[in-house]
Amino acid sequence: FAWAAGTSMAAPHVSCVAALATSQYGRMRPGRVEAMITQTAVPVECPPNPFVPGGDPYWKAYCQGGDAYNSF
Repeated sequence: FAWAAGTSMAAPHVSCVAALATSQYGRMRPGRVEAMITQTAVPVECPPNPFVPGGDPYWKAYCQGGDAYNSF
């Protein structure tokens, strides 16, 4: 196991959520799937910058954006 973050980790996760939504509700337009995911997501506040997962100084992460819509 290893720590990983960023778009390379976000894309597979959101793709799976989109696949689950499609399997539950049938074929939908891409915009509807996006709206369903965006409207049901729980906002996450930015942690203190920089965020250092596991204390590893090589994996510093900086939160960008506001409290309701940000990079975390």
